[in-house]
Amino acid sequence: GLLDQMGDALTPPDGIDAQQQYQLRALLSLVPEGEGDKARKLAVREKKVCEKLRNNIDNIAVKIADCILQLCEDHASGAAIVEGVDGKFGEADFELSYAGLSDFHNGLEGIIGPPSVHFMQAMEEEHTREHKLNKEFTTSSYGITTTPKTEWLFVAGSQRQVQSHLKSIGGEWPAETRGLKDESHRRKYEPLETFVEKAKELNKELKEMGEPELIEAEVAGARLYTGPMFVKYNGVLRNPPADGVLYVTTLHGINSFIVKKSKL
Repeated sequence: GLLDQMGDALTPPDGIDAQQQYQLRALLSLVPEGEGDKARKLAVREKKVCEKLRNNIDNIAVKIADCILQLCEDHASGAAIVEGVDGKFGEADFELSYAGLSDFHNGLEGIIGPPSVHFMQAMEEEHTREHKLNKEFTTSSYGITTTPKTEWLFVAGSQRQVQSHLKSIGGEWPAETRGLKDESHRRKYEPLETFVEKAKELNKELKEMGEPELIEAEVAGARLYTGPMFVKYNGVLRNPPADGVLYVTTLHGINSFIVKKSKL
């Protein structure tokens, strides 16, 4: 890559120190130990680094050009999935706007309202009830075509519900159609109990700190957000529909998970 090219430009030509783990050592050796105070050494090192990069600018420029041409080719073929752009925050066109102080104080509840006290029941209802927003959709990242009901059952469905739903959709969960580096990155079904069990280790730390522990609904919400449902959740927060599924309790669960996890 480009960084490797720049690293090679800074290391000796004999190849002995050309490996990545020796690049820092080669960089530090540019200035002898007795070369004045810290400020002087920094100035000398900056000068020598600039000289080395300048001497190799042709090779670096060619590398940059190759990267740009490859990106153009990938984009033209529709194969490029640019991390950070075509991801959770690049699903839809939207315009940022300033909010007032009252919005800050009101928080999430001021935007979407309070959650239900029956967490899991409410979250299931939000994803499975018949509604115009609970229809099939496709994510631009990874190209997964699914429905809110399918995603709820993928994350939190009982074994009976999972078996019944899989039969109704052809026997396989919706899968990625693009953007995967290899098959090991493909999402895999695991029952919610697996993640609740893993959360127990986090809860030990939270308990020792005197902080509230994670609950099942928060774990379910976090797992849902890491899948295709981020499209729906982000859409609600960016532009809450006047008459639609707001995923209120689910969003509160996700928010609560993040707040608790951030304490660790």
